[in-house]
Amino acid sequence: MAQSIKLTINGKVCSGEQGETILQVARRHGVYIPTLCHDDRLKSIGACRTCIGEIAGVKNLQSTCTYPASDGMVVDTENARVKGVRKVVCELLLSDHPADLKPGEQVQPRENDLLSVCAHSGATESRFRTGRTSETRVDVSHPFIAFDDDKCINCFRCIRGCSEIQGEDVLTMAGRGFSAFIANDYNKSYLDSTCVSCGQCVQQCPTGALEDKTLLEKGRWDKEVKTTCAYCGTGCSMIARVKTDTNEVVSIRGNDKSPVNYGHLCVKGRYAYSYGRHKERLLHPLVRESRDQPFRRASWEEAVSIVVRNLRRIKEKYGPSACAGISSSRAANEENYLFQKFVRTFFGTNNVDNCSRVCHSPTAYGLREAYGESAGTGGYEDIELAKVILVIGSNPTEAHPILGDRIRQAARRGAKMIVIDPRRTQTAREADLHLPVRPGGNVAILNAMAQVCVKEGLIDTEFIARRTKGFEQLAAVLEKYAPENVAALTGVDPELIRQAARLYGGTRGQSVIHYGLGVTEHSHGSDGVLCIANLATITGNVGKPGAAVIPMRGQNNVQGSSDMGALPQTVTEYQKHNDPVVRELYRKVWGTDLPTDPGLKLPQMFDAAVEGKLKFLWIVGEDILQSDPDSNHVEAALDAAEFVVGQDLFLNETNKKAHVIFPAASFLEKEGTFTNAERRIQRIRKAVEPPGECRSDFEIIQMVANALGANWNYTPASIVSEIARVTKVWAGVTFERLDAGEGMQWPVWDGQHEGSRRLHTDKSMHKDGLIKLHAIEYHPPGDELNEEYPFELTTGRKLEQYNVGTQTRRTGISVYDTEDRLEIHPEDAKRLGVLEDDWVEIKSRRDAIRLRAQVTNRIREGTVFTTFHFPETALNRITSGHHDGPTMCPEYKFTAVSVTRVGGREEPAEKHHHGAVPLSGEAPIEGERAFAVHVPAGAARRQ
Repeated sequence: MAQSIKLTINGKVCSGEQGETILQVARRHGVYIPTLCHDDRLKSIGACRTCIGEIAGVKNLQSTCTYPASDGMVVDTENARVKGVRKVVCELLLSDHPADLKPGEQVQPRENDLLSVCAHSGATESRFRTGRTSETRVDVSHPFIAFDDDKCINCFRCIRGCSEIQGEDVLTMAGRGFSAFIANDYNKSYLDSTCVSCGQCVQQCPTGALEDKTLLEKGRWDKEVKTTCAYCGTGCSMIARVKTDTNEVVSIRGNDKSPVNYGHLCVKGRYAYSYGRHKERLLHPLVRESRDQPFRRASWEEAVSIVVRNLRRIKEKYGPSACAGISSSRAANEENYLFQKFVRTFFGTNNVDNCSRVCHSPTAYGLREAYGESAGTGGYEDIELAKVILVIGSNPTEAHPILGDRIRQAARRGAKMIVIDPRRTQTAREADLHLPVRPGGNVAILNAMAQVCVKEGLIDTEFIARRTKGFEQLAAVLEKYAPENVAALTGVDPELIRQAARLYGGTRGQSVIHYGLGVTEHSHGSDGVLCIANLATITGNVGKPGAAVIPMRGQNNVQGSSDMGALPQTVTEYQKHNDPVVRELYRKVWGTDLPTDPGLKLPQMFDAAVEGKLKFLWIVGEDILQSDPDSNHVEAALDAAEFVVGQDLFLNETNKKAHVIFPAASFLEKEGTFTNAERRIQRIRKAVEPPGECRSDFEIIQMVANALGANWNYTPASIVSEIARVTKVWAGVTFERLDAGEGMQWPVWDGQHEGSRRLHTDKSMHKDGLIKLHAIEYHPPGDELNEEYPFELTTGRKLEQYNVGTQTRRTGISVYDTEDRLEIHPEDAKRLGVLEDDWVEIKSRRDAIRLRAQVTNRIREGTVFTTFHFPETALNRITSGHHDGPTMCPEYKFTAVSVTRVGGREEPAEKHHHGAVPLSGEAPIEGERAFAVHVPAGAARRQ
């Protein structure tokens, strides 16, 4: 533990710890010392010299951002000597700054830190002439960022932020002396560089040399609202800057205080928010009597009455089991809770599910079976505390960019990194070991690593004996999984598997596993999760600092939507709805009995609809026709349903099948909470008013409930209060407590409990307190390779898009990515006669689609990869219909396909298979225009 010290700064006695700098101690005690080149997240370099101070007994002035504090030290940063030198420093900096910018005169679009420091120092103008010998460089090529070299003071913060936070090293200093300037990738333009558009350089810049274009175009904000990003499950905290007179967000900044992202954001979080004002936003309720009619605008009263009338008709005619609701992992916790309550109360059935079914339901099942709780065992801080980080089935730099950056930065600081993935992703390229596993080989490779750990004594025998049960059965099964025995199943060199096992197991309880959909979206995804739990547990990597299992959740509230009971067989906190104790608790709180039927999972809903058993379907915030597998079957289900309700921001492929569409509010237009992948419950806050007649999901649900005879008068805060009454791990959660800090990690047992950074520190959450080990056998994927279908197709995301692209395709981010492509290994491409940009047909046992080829050694031989961001791709027409046994999570990550060249770079006449969903032409709404992606001339396509 660091030694405590006391020192005096500007007459104030301050306490600190040995190893801290003077500036760190001063800031914690509220003593102002001006800085320009300093950021708490960056290594201090003392470049700007504005933080200088006089230290008693030290001859020369010192930069307080680099000088270590010591016990008894006396520091003065505001005496005459210091002020005089600081004024000269500021005048020198002003000599290279635009003459029309004066200290004390803050200008649009934001504060200029240089001018603020100069005003504090009394430097109103410069006595020095500029020494610059080069012309001013202005770069506006980037879609979001403008650079004006005339305002740059060479503080290096943008360069250091790009390197030390983002980890891209795009920016550098070129030239010498007065001719020095900031350059990108060998002096390319921003757009043509390898910049990933995270905007960290803009957030770092103290002078506005780097600036968001939206601020330059729209001017200064007058309100700031702290909220939470609504893209991936990382849960980054952000500050929305709002112009209230135009009711629009003009800029988004990362929240520096957040323990999730420490002010950092990815390109989507910082710049892909303009979809809220897109011309295709649904602004009014839409209704129609039958699907062969166009939608027409209706009042809320009419739309709600139509839904209520048809719900009553269908329920009376066919019974409660004919009705179902699909909730959303994009919606807030409060909205998911209220929707499942609505379905169970007014439908009278447990037929409710959410889109976590098709991504992380094996996580909920597997971690609960192993540890007694359906959530990750640790938090993001364990990344920095771990000695070894194992990433399996995840491409974090693109799917979870901020977590990916934290992992990569930890590796740069000395942590060892292992990546198990069929593709050589950016994370894999920077790893100490990359194991290019075949899709479907997770159980085999994890069992092989566990076998090595057992055989070579890398397990924690004391932990196993004290904290677990089932080890003997597991060890017996593992004997057959020597690395040589699974080489054909995994496609990985046995020696590489041994090296990975030794690295992971050799830390003695300081290794972290991060996994994603490459583990869960398999026909044996739950087995994969259980194998991860086995490996972590037998090596003692659970419940300790730097030792954790953390699932990388796909969407912003995947954790929360399931926590809230939007599942058929469980209510909140994964409590079984047929448990008598649970039923009594809910009877007291809800005033009604929970339904007794087992409820339908998402795939079962589609089957029931096709069979004529499911007639009424309400879909909240989910485009199932584009995102769920075997789309032909999903389309048949939607067509078979008598009445479909859609609830979303835009017209999409799914709600085109609806009879009523409710226009919903976006995350920037409502209040509530999300729960991220480390169980952190965080607030979302209304930054702007919803456009048109859009309403938040909870308001819509409440309107329909009240039209059915309820007397609901909820607010998001009051819903949280009710959640706390039926959910032990939320018992101490309130809006007031969440607003007082940076969120809370459940369990929060009562009003005094501060939350839980880690789970299972002393015992598991099973009743007996023991962790359950499971003897898991390998089983092949559901889809089978043969001569007709020789390739393994796997799927994933790109950095610049998000899921089916409903939101990101309606923002300027589309400059970077305009189509899905098929990645194919050069040897496979050579055998097939396929060249870069050629058109290929990808055919499975279900359907066929066509894409352009991208020939790359990022993908392993025999495997092909593509994304699913564009509706014209219709990828899920061909994906596997197989699913995980316990959870019915689809097998997205393995589909047996053939690949055939069908054309050169010119688009073939028949781009799509006859069964594919075309890009929305004229929307079936009176007066609406079709959506088209606008790509500026000269825009670069990212690879």
